[in-house]
Amino acid sequence: MSVHELVEDFCRSLRRRHVEGSLATGKRTAEVLRILITSQRHADAQSLLDDVRRVGVKIQSAKPLELAIGNMVRRVLHMIREVVQQVVQEAESRPVSEGQKEQ
Repeated sequence: MSVHELVEDFCRSLRRRHVEGSLATGKRTAEVLRILITSQRHADAQSLLDDVRRVGVKIQSAKPLELAIGNMVRRVLHMIREVVQQVVQEAESRPVSEGQKEQ
């Protein structure tokens, strides 16, 4: 099952009220986002953020009154930004090797 099919199936479940409660909705949202992140390659962090945001909007539109969906999407976006910031800081603090100094 592709990510697109998984998202559509989850949205259908939300609309038909097969998934009830904030806990179950939040868990399924996190699961869908995890599969999205791990199954697709992204050229850079911005494309990953855009994909997560796009899927989050799609899921949220299926059940607009469920706050757990938006909350999970925001948490995942925050975690991605933290990892990007950490990678940038590590790259900046790494000493430049001798071969790179001459260029």
